[in-house]
Amino acid sequence: MTLKSAKLDKDKWLWMIPLLLIITFLGARGLNRKAIWYDEWWSVYYAGTSPLYGPIPLAETTNRILSEHNEFNPPGYYFALNVWSSLTGTTTYNLRAWSLLLGLLTLAFTYRIGRDLVSWRAGLAAALMLGFSAFFITYLHEMRAYIQLAFFSAALLWSYARLVTRSPKPVWVYMIFAVSILGLCYTHYMGFTVLGALGLYHLFFAPKNKGWLWVTLLGIVMGLLFLPWIEGAYQAFTSATTNVNQNQRSLDALELTRSFLNALGNASLVWIGVLLVLAYPARRLLWLWFIIAFVLTLVINQLFHFITDPRYLIALAPLLAVLCGIGLVRLPVGQRAAGVIWALAGIWITFVPAPPAPGEWSLFLPWQEIRHEMQSLAQPDDDFVYFLPPPVVNWFHARIAEYYLSDLSIQYHVVDSPDPRVKDDDAYRKEADDFVGDAQRVWIARQPDNLPYPIVEREFLRSFGERGFADCGVFYESVDVNLKLYVRASNPVISGQFGDGITLNLLQPLAKPSDNNLQVLLGWSIAQSVPSNTYSVGLHIMDTNNELVRQVDYGLPASDAPCQPNTLSLDGLTAGNYSLQAMVYAWQTGERLKIGHSDYLTLGTFNVDG
Repeated sequence: MTLKSAKLDKDKWLWMIPLLLIITFLGARGLNRKAIWYDEWWSVYYAGTSPLYGPIPLAETTNRILSEHNEFNPPGYYFALNVWSSLTGTTTYNLRAWSLLLGLLTLAFTYRIGRDLVSWRAGLAAALMLGFSAFFITYLHEMRAYIQLAFFSAALLWSYARLVTRSPKPVWVYMIFAVSILGLCYTHYMGFTVLGALGLYHLFFAPKNKGWLWVTLLGIVMGLLFLPWIEGAYQAFTSATTNVNQNQRSLDALELTRSFLNALGNASLVWIGVLLVLAYPARRLLWLWFIIAFVLTLVINQLFHFITDPRYLIALAPLLAVLCGIGLVRLPVGQRAAGVIWALAGIWITFVPAPPAPGEWSLFLPWQEIRHEMQSLAQPDDDFVYFLPPPVVNWFHARIAEYYLSDLSIQYHVVDSPDPRVKDDDAYRKEADDFVGDAQRVWIARQPDNLPYPIVEREFLRSFGERGFADCGVFYESVDVNLKLYVRASNPVISGQFGDGITLNLLQPLAKPSDNNLQVLLGWSIAQSVPSNTYSVGLHIMDTNNELVRQVDYGLPASDAPCQPNTLSLDGLTAGNYSLQAMVYAWQTGERLKIGHSDYLTLGTFNVDG
């Protein structure tokens, strides 16, 4: 090889830069696209990465894991998230970015494995196979331990291969090897299948020399450092093996194999199969480590029946990606375009994910969107109810509601409608009555295309009716959620009659302006004798000199309107105090109807901040 060709080969790593940039975009676009879901809430809680639950010392993270019987994962990921949040912040975007960072490092290690053991082309192809897997991209923006598990798996394989196949052996490579063992132990119990495969390979197939002994001793020392968590591991084992629901949903060997290959292969088993066949002559280390780890996984699951999803095998993803990358470079040049099509399919899946199957729970609900709107719409002490789409149960989203709404000074509740309660009218009646109680304003949120069972809304509407609430209509609507307001109208704040038969009720005191808007809730009672299409309503904003500075006019309702929302823009008004007046006038002549000795009704005062 000439000096020029060696230099060109050395620079081939530069091809990783555009790949990493593309994967960064695909991962980053999901960091704040959806609200957190149930499992992510537990990550937030254990790590104490929200002002609501922290900050907490690492010891408290350990206590929470052991005392809260939701999951018994080792504390490594939650420790990392705790420290990461103290450096970057506690927003959902920042917390999920930890997975994105580790994912990019996982791709870098995957590239190095393929490059060091085969060629730079195999390394690049391996990174491509992993990076453009929709399965991998999904976990780049999820606040869970799976990407951290894949990261330590890739780092372990690269450092071990470097230690047993190449010289010299720098100290920093030993350090990566040691940290990777500890990271796998403390991130997730499924990391032990990778460690077990490494141990068996090292014991039976690795060359026995002085380097072998150092690697062995270092591995034993790192393994002993897991002893402080043995009690937690035992609790996790007991929980997994006695969880009847999880055991019933566990995948058998064939299902697990198919689902894992299908997930990593963008739903193309044939494509993965072809690449693995072509990769058959690959290094013995790669094949033996993958096969041993995968067989260990299947055997352990067959014994204890706890793996319900291919995500638990993500530690094997870098290994599988390297093997598939080797197969990809061995494809005839004219057939490598299939790899481009496969990569585009992975991107497409991330942009257009498959809808949930009928009967599946809605993992992600628009809580971020709801929070954003309620910040501007809600008043202190408002009540809020989310009608969950069936068959989601309320405990699955109650804590997420707490995470997003607890600092808004409102009462909130999530109402479910699972099948077993469809006919339980008494349960829903009590739930509605208990929550509505003496509330003055209640917001109802629901998904427009995924409504609760009729009994849910029927019981709340009954409770509203019995307590004199008026339907104020939908204040916000999108494809994911609409927000409807009900206000107690039986005791108006101000009431007055214009002319003969037109009664105006101010249902709530004027609220503090929000987002430069003033929200006014009016109720109208219109006698049948009032001629239609004759009168208009004027809402006038007056300054302290009783000068008109802003007005809104609209037609008087043709019939009773128990609640009519009005939003008045305050843009352009200088800071100060203002009053709001209402009047009714004949729109053709401008003549105002009398209300007592006046021709307007003062609804209240408000302040515009500077």
